Amino acid sequence: MKSQKNNKDSTQEIKKSRDFSISFNERRWILIILDLIVINSGFILSLVIRPDYIFSVSLILDHPDWFILLNGLWFFVGYLFQVYDLERAGKPNTAFPNVLGAGLISQIIYNAIPYLTPVLPPSRQPLFLVILIPTATLLIGRLFYLVVIAQPQFRRRMIIVGAGWAGKTIFYTVKEHGKSLYQLVGFIDDDPEKLGSSVEVAEEYDPELLTHPTALTVIGRSKDLLKIIEQYHVTTIVMAITQDVSGELYQYLAD
Repeated sequence: MKSQKNNKDSTQEIKKSRDFSISFNERRWILIILDLIVINSGFILSLVIRPDYIFSVSLILDHPDWFILLNGLWFFVGYLFQVYDLERAGKPNTAFPNVLGAGLISQIIYNAIPYLTPVLPPSRQPLFLVILIPTATLLIGRLFYLVVIAQPQFRRRMIIVGAGWAGKTIFYTVKEHGKSLYQLVGFIDDDPEKLGSSVEVAEEYDPELLTHPTALTVIGRSKDLLKIIEQYHVTTIVMAITQDVSGELYQYLAD
């Protein structure tokens, strides 16, 4: 009962909130631009604190190759560490380790390349700093993404058409692997007995969910689809019907 009440409260909050959903491509571009800003800022800061360089704007303008190599190396290593996998980027337990590993490795390789990068610092402490500062700024950038961009109000809003076994499977899969990208609004189902009820994930999906029930409300029928899309600012519709789609439902989807 508590799970059902919490789920209905959550559905009402979605209904009241405005639509600020960000598409997958937009999220990826935000990550890329954010990384470009923070890694170059960290690199410039590492130049400022180095005793063997006199920092000036001309120092930056005279060495564009430093920045081209720095960014190219970061994106290459970052790709290997899957730092732009949106689901991983939306979870602290996967985002931070991946960025930390990619940051350290890319900075170590960068500083080991002769001629095309700044000369190595004369002592150990500045060397550690030129490696750690850009990595630290990358972590700060990911923290900003998690605190701001990965919040529910920016997720894609999804409804699932069909509250049977196929709908439950999709529901569980999204909760397990896509909760940082999608905000589940509810089910659409034409069974009058299911209308207004909460559909919980069954034991066969994950026994641990029995301790913390995961439920989603059936918020309407197929004839209510257009109104629900408008009320809840739905951006994604998933079909989970194992039988033929009625002409009426097909028309609603076409509209």
